[in-house]
Amino acid sequence: MQWKKRHYPIIHTLPRTTFNREYFTMSVKWVIALLVISAVAVIYILDISSSPQIVPGTRITQLAPLEIRSYQGERLSSSNDFRENSIKGPQRIDEAEYRLVVTRTTPRS
Repeated sequence: MQWKKRHYPIIHTLPRTTFNREYFTMSVKWVIALLVISAVAVIYILDISSSPQIVPGTRITQLAPLEIRSYQGERLSSSNDFRENSIKGPQRIDEAEYRLVVTRTTPRS
């Protein structure tokens, strides 16, 4: 007994499509670009909404200088305790006359 091939007219009438790699990669690139732009926009909007608002007509005052003496439980020395201990004393560099010359480069690893 021989099996008869069944014909499915609906399936045969559908157009045969092939996978287009270029179209797919361009579509993925556009989707990623839109997601990145959306994420940046959301972060920007959230940053603006959380930043302190300056009310017109209010005076902005400068805070007084402050020296921090401890950080995370560690004692910090005073900036007045700094002692200049270089051999030639403090160096003064004339920025107008200063030139940086690179004589060698390091090999890339």
